[in-house]
Amino acid sequence: DRFGYVEELVKFMVKNGQIKFVEGYVTRVNPKRCPVVCGVLLDLDQDGEFISNLVMQVKNTVAVDELMVEFEKRNKLKLLRSFFEAKLGEESKDEAVHTGLAKIYVDANISPEHFLETNEHYDTVAVGRYCAKRDPYLAAVAFRKGKCDDEMLDLTTRNAMFKEQAQYLVDREDMALWKRVLSGDNPNRKMIVDQITSSALPETQAPEKVSATVKAFMAADLPDLLIELLEKLVLQSSNAVFSKNRNLQNLLILTSIKTNKERAMDYIKKLENYDGGDIAQICLGADMFEEAFVIYTRFNRNEEAIGVLLDQMEDYNRAEDFARKHDQPLVWSRLGISQLKHRDMIAAGVTSLLTAKDP
Repeated sequence: DRFGYVEELVKFMVKNGQIKFVEGYVTRVNPKRCPVVCGVLLDLDQDGEFISNLVMQVKNTVAVDELMVEFEKRNKLKLLRSFFEAKLGEESKDEAVHTGLAKIYVDANISPEHFLETNEHYDTVAVGRYCAKRDPYLAAVAFRKGKCDDEMLDLTTRNAMFKEQAQYLVDREDMALWKRVLSGDNPNRKMIVDQITSSALPETQAPEKVSATVKAFMAADLPDLLIELLEKLVLQSSNAVFSKNRNLQNLLILTSIKTNKERAMDYIKKLENYDGGDIAQICLGADMFEEAFVIYTRFNRNEEAIGVLLDQMEDYNRAEDFARKHDQPLVWSRLGISQLKHRDMIAAGVTSLLTAKDP
């Protein structure tokens, strides 16, 4: 022991049938040597119950991390279950204790998912890597618990777990992480986006997570994908928190005005809870006069609606039909004033003003 020949000492005792002396050495002479002694005993195929009991006798003095290394590299970690559970019963917060128990529960399938989700003290990276070759899903649970971004992205990409990756991204709300995934250099971007729009976002109930996701798509300058995302939330979602959200409706229409004008009219007609006046002004600035007219009409801003027909579209026939349909003094007055500016419409203008009872 003094010169470090512990392995030789243990082998000599076992060879000569002096196993009790091994126990005495560990429990009374040098408990700190327990990990090395156990490693030798395991290599010599000694009784597992004896080894487990030996560890229990020095459970308050043994170095847990060293002990776990010796057992794990020999694939005998399960022999430490009683030891780890005893330490857990003593409310130990030693990371090695919780990490070792997590690995045992994973291998023995003892409610591993519940343990990984609820335990706060295990090494999430170590356990996640341990699970990766055994059960990638459990590895994802551990990495998600520890917010292990690099490990989570690597695991889910290698195993084509794009649904889990999408959910992780939505939950993390991390702009730097979003930037990495939405980069044009990412060959898996389309598959991830598909999972975000089809499952991750529709399943969330947190407006702040949706907001962060939308901001990420805007920052990545992906208008077509942003429109697809917003359509899922606003037009196809049964969740009124999102489908009736004014900001999301505004953003969907504004994005289409900027990048896909052909789709704007459909959104303008289908949606109801957007800022009509502001968006109509933006439409006018984009020379989208028909869209502005429809918005003003839908929001019962008829004087402004007929103004679009007269000032931007110069369609007096439609303006007259519009005035007759709505039959409002301000609408007739607006039409009449515009007609009086044209020599060939003076009579019609007077008629319109008389109809409006405008002096």
